[in-house]
Amino acid sequence: CGLLFVLLVQKFYFENVLKINKIATLLFFSLISIGILNLSAISHTHAIRQIIFLISFLPIFLLIVCVNPRYIIRFSYVAFILSIALLISVFIIGDVSMGARRWINLGLFKFQPSEISKIITVLAIARYYHFLKEHLTERLKYSFLPFLIILSQIAFILKQPDLGTSLTILLIGISVIFLAGLK
Repeated sequence: CGLLFVLLVQKFYFENVLKINKIATLLFFSLISIGILNLSAISHTHAIRQIIFLISFLPIFLLIVCVNPRYIIRFSYVAFILSIALLISVFIIGDVSMGARRWINLGLFKFQPSEISKIITVLAIARYYHFLKEHLTERLKYSFLPFLIILSQIAFILKQPDLGTSLTILLIGISVIFLAGLK
């Protein structure tokens, strides 16, 4: 039992929950409240459903906040491969809605893998630049792999088709590349 506790302390920073930016959290919940109020004007059922989703996923958010950033970076390439697998699985088991196949039905809710791809793309590119020597980030030839990461995600998302998410991933990815030092 003591060994398990030591492993948890190494992998998780529980004190990070206390360090969450209180103003950002207040703004976050204010925006969610406004969205739920607007949604309740249209449909009380949908508003209640959104509240249930919020309450259900709040513990997951708190768990992610507590994860040691080293582990997030360490597993970012694995997460990238899993996100590609999820994007491919959309073509196999995804639901078709209004001519597009973007969602995976998990019973209680539908899941859109392209939304996870936005986060995973940033993490994979960040890992690449984290281990690259700083003076090399300025050179275009060292940006080939990050562009490949971006384009591989976009290729599957455009096939769904989802132009908006594809452009979002492109802009986010290019922003990370330039923030890393590419001139």
